[in-house]
Amino acid sequence: MRAGTAADAGTLAALFRQLGHPVTGEDVRAQLAGMTPDRDRVLVAERAGVALGAVVVSSTPFPHEGHARARITALVVDEGERGSGVGAVLLRAAERVGRELGCAVLELTTGAERSGAHRFYEREGYTSHSVRYHRPL
Repeated sequence: MRAGTAADAGTLAALFRQLGHPVTGEDVRAQLAGMTPDRDRVLVAERAGVALGAVVVSSTPFPHEGHARARITALVVDEGERGSGVGAVLLRAAERVGRELGCAVLELTTGAERSGAHRFYEREGYTSHSVRYHRPL
């Protein structure tokens, strides 16, 4: 496990496309440039220099709750590595990051159609307790 950098933008974009996000390396590089280490982290799981997956964690203050929440904005394991334990390693790393950032809760969103991901998160002790809405701006 290592910190992701701008040099990983193309690799990260390829992984994110496996989740259905049509991003380019330039898109990812631009987003990485706006991240700050005291609030955001990108971690890459790799073996022998080959990226197996990645997780992006950001801290957001929740003044009405009296603490910050860590949010996994992306967790992806390369299609050829799914079921190998890489996802669990990335999830544990995200939990460590959340604690390091001083957050009280780690939350994530997963697509309604990703039933395999839902089962994975439930096996890992996560529960679903809200409905998320969004509107393009």
